[in-house]
Amino acid sequence: MFKTLIKAILAGVFIALGGVIYLAVENHYIGSLLFATGLYSVLVFELSLYTGKASNLTEQGISYALELAVILAGNLIGTLAVGFVVQYTRTFAKFTALEGLVKAKLEDTPLSIFILAILCGMVMYTAVTLYKKSVNPVGVFVCVPLFILTGMEHCIANMFYFTAANAWSVHTVVFMLVMIAGNAVGCNLIPLCCKMQEARGKR
Repeated sequence: MFKTLIKAILAGVFIALGGVIYLAVENHYIGSLLFATGLYSVLVFELSLYTGKASNLTEQGISYALELAVILAGNLIGTLAVGFVVQYTRTFAKFTALEGLVKAKLEDTPLSIFILAILCGMVMYTAVTLYKKSVNPVGVFVCVPLFILTGMEHCIANMFYFTAANAWSVHTVVFMLVMIAGNAVGCNLIPLCCKMQEARGKR
């Protein structure tokens, strides 16, 4: 579990660095594309990212929940670290969109957040699967800008945004739990449907 925790912390750091790049670049289309380097790094170094590992619940069931909780904790530690220290750099002055970004998320409704988190989970599962099947980064650099530019909710990226904006509160924690649940549902929808289709084909 210790090795998993370390790999999860590093994954959180890379996703947070993607967030740093996105916020520091004035053009959000370019920023969203560059954000993808975070997920690409996670995949190349075979790190443990919650939205990349949650789909294992379909195969391993509830027994995988403990490991997934460790991954989530590690991701949180990594994003908190980067979100905190970046505030003491000159790069932070470029985060002009941060306040509006966080405000839009926290003023949304739980249902909207949940739906957007499910959609993000589906997109993330697609990105990770495309990479694993072809070892080609194209899917990553298409899917990541897709979820960012459409406003889908990625719980790990949001951990970084909320930390950088000093926006943690009880309300934020509740919304984060909704995002975490939504991402898990989205990550498992496609593999679950495939598993059901496979089982039907064997009858």
